[in-house]
Amino acid sequence: AGAFWQVLAGGTAMTLVGLVLGERYSELAGASARAWWSVLFLVVVGSVIAQTAYAWLLSSGTSLSLIATYAYVNPVIAVMLGVSFLGEHVTVPALAGGALVLLAITLVTRGEREAQCAHHSHTASGRRKARFRWILDRWWTRRLRRS
Repeated sequence: AGAFWQVLAGGTAMTLVGLVLGERYSELAGASARAWWSVLFLVVVGSVIAQTAYAWLLSSGTSLSLIATYAYVNPVIAVMLGVSFLGEHVTVPALAGGALVLLAITLVTRGEREAQCAHHSHTASGRRKARFRWILDRWWTRRLRRS
């Protein structure tokens, strides 16, 4: 219920800002039936699929940082679907933005995996890193005592 009120307040605020900045919504009346069906499809199917995927990720024990990336992936997937099924054209800035989003998600998930590996120092590499940190910590502590 809380999300409903947030979306309603945000939509109302953005509508008011749009009106103040000169947007006119009278053009919506001239939209075709196909346009309205497209919006309905995006709202219902897009929201249902996104929310279902989100709920499944939450219940599957997936890491929270990976779950948080679903909101960034959805627009990239929407653009790919538009290109695939509707023959839409993609601009260079859209491609660059999509690549940047995917790169950021890759960095987030990779960083989390590395943190988990460092946390579980069962591997030889993890033990070496832990030993190096221990030696460095002892060296730094002795140096601080001298000063």
